[in-house]
Amino acid sequence: MKRLGRLEITTRIGCSCNCKYCPQSLLIEKYLIRKKENMFKTEMSFDTFKTCIDKLPEGTRIDFSGMAEPWLNSDCTKMVLYAYEKKFPIAIYTTLVGMTEDDFEAIKDIPVEEFVLHIPDNKSNSNISITEGYLKLLNKVIHYRQKDGGVELVTGYSCHAGIHPAIIDTIPQESILITEMNDRAGNLENYEYVENKKNIGEIICVNCEADIHHNVLLPDGTLLLCCMDYGMKHILGNLLEQDYEMLHESVEAKKIIDGFKDDTIDTLCRNCINARIINELYDDFTVFVDWDKKLVRQNKQNIKERDDYKNCVENLQNKIEEMKVEESKMEQQYNDRINELYDYKNWVSNLQNQIEKMKVEESKMEQQYNDRINELNNYQKWVSNLQNQIEEMKAEESKMEERFNDRQNELQDYQKWVSNLQNQIEKMKIE
Repeated sequence: MKRLGRLEITTRIGCSCNCKYCPQSLLIEKYLIRKKENMFKTEMSFDTFKTCIDKLPEGTRIDFSGMAEPWLNSDCTKMVLYAYEKKFPIAIYTTLVGMTEDDFEAIKDIPVEEFVLHIPDNKSNSNISITEGYLKLLNKVIHYRQKDGGVELVTGYSCHAGIHPAIIDTIPQESILITEMNDRAGNLENYEYVENKKNIGEIICVNCEADIHHNVLLPDGTLLLCCMDYGMKHILGNLLEQDYEMLHESVEAKKIIDGFKDDTIDTLCRNCINARIINELYDDFTVFVDWDKKLVRQNKQNIKERDDYKNCVENLQNKIEEMKVEESKMEQQYNDRINELYDYKNWVSNLQNQIEKMKVEESKMEQQYNDRINELNNYQKWVSNLQNQIEEMKAEESKMEERFNDRQNELQDYQKWVSNLQNQIEKMKIE
């Protein structure tokens, strides 16, 4: 049965992470000197991506990894969504550099076969800036569970030394770290911590066996043999210009396949750690058997954990139903309180209207009161003037009474004089 292929997408040439064990300068040099127009094609366009993957056989896995951080290309999220729309299996390998929270929100529930995070190490083998934004996104990605079944999104971590102290508490303790570093099939020189290998005799690749369908796509459509080919030694062709199957029938492809058996043919595989000498495969098989036994035990444990998880989910669903009933009651109570609040607001509104009317009435009464006060003040002035007039009249009356008494006395004196005069007259008559 023919294995399904895998295509790693190199979304751009040149990676700001510039990890020590990644031969970026070699890739940039070989890519740029091959074609002058490549000076302007260091980023893969979305149209190039669409054209190329539309030529792939159904079931080919699209790996967003390649030879640079995928999200250093701003169209990467758009590419992932298109690959998902076309129903290709997807794997993601990322440092999160260049990815935004909006990017993550767009892809977080897409089914992926692998989601591997390349994280900062404590020896600065990778140059991943640990910013506040990076830490926030890292924490969000690590703890996210996909909606479909609640499965953890992250499937593994790549860290090529100890975990950087700034994130060591963020990474789950039970995580299995991918720490392997190699010389990229002889493309990385003068770095002491990497593994290297020389393969003599008949060999086979553990990734693609012998059909070389585990390739790398560059921004200009160039198809390379694999992720080890930073020196662009084995160019199968250009997927923009040729069919996928034709590229695997090219002279270069046949040379590589022949090189699996003939160690005199100069191929990258002769220096690759993913190549296995046929005589070594038995040792690998025994390792595989032991690994398979462990896997069976782990599978049983996983089944038990899954059953426990199902029970937990069932209990949780029951609790959720109870909470829904309680929530319904609370919602009814809330609605009752809302209605009461509306009634209270209406009452308050009516009360305020009454208060406004009373204020208007009070204002009128206050005006009337002020008018009465003014009238009272005027009356008091009038009374005061009247009293003054009465006092003046009393004084005048007193004077008139005194003059009257004086006239009375004068009259009495006159009467007496008259009486005396009459008496004298009578006497004179008598005489």
